[in-house]
Amino acid sequence: GVKAQLINTLAEFPNRMLVGLNKRVKEVFDAYELDLATGKLTLVAENPGNITEWGADHAGRIRYAIATDGVEQTYLYRATPSAPFKPVLKTTFRDQFAPQFFTANNQKLYVASNIGRDKVAIVLVDPATGQEERVVYVRDDVDVAGLAWSRARKRASFINYQTWKNERRYLDPDAARLFGTLERRLPGYEVTVQSTTEDETRMIVAATNERTQGTRYLYDRKADRLTKLGETMPWLPEDFVHPTRVELAT
Repeated sequence: GVKAQLINTLAEFPNRMLVGLNKRVKEVFDAYELDLATGKLTLVAENPGNITEWGADHAGRIRYAIATDGVEQTYLYRATPSAPFKPVLKTTFRDQFAPQFFTANNQKLYVASNIGRDKVAIVLVDPATGQEERVVYVRDDVDVAGLAWSRARKRASFINYQTWKNERRYLDPDAARLFGTLERRLPGYEVTVQSTTEDETRMIVAATNERTQGTRYLYDRKADRLTKLGETMPWLPEDFVHPTRVELAT
């Protein structure tokens, strides 16, 4: 009779993870730390009834939460696990304030936000005040979609956004080199890294385009070797699908 939600895999701590469980009150999910070796559950944040999202720092501590009344959202913050959550910032349905993750030192918070601007940008904020300190990346034409984090390098890796296709703004030269190599190896396809080993030397890569859901590969970065794992829809060959053609009115 209890449902579970994954809050954070805590990849840096292979023996524990954060999960949401409605074991205390069926209508809401509290945050628990799960010991994967023993199965022990420790309550780390109790849901007062309106929390829809929990956020942890890189040390595995629940530091922020998002509450909603169905129309407006409130960003709440606490500096330590023993401190109470305090409301910091309230947004309407017109606004977006979506925390991505903390900086490597757990002092600042990357957020996808359109507060005070027309487009969603990636900004760096003070998590205790919600105040924007620096714009990391913004575009005039489209919203940015989100930010990727490198666990191996412990830094923000790249920003996703979509124009007529999915694109990236690289923040880490290593990520630029990786995707540059993959795109040269798989010309004509949109390349996405779907999962990686902890040291990011091996990864599952998806190669897709407008004619196919594509193929999945195992990429060994040290050996620079791509191994085909399989096609997503082998019964629909790519050659059977006509390329997308866009004509602009003059």
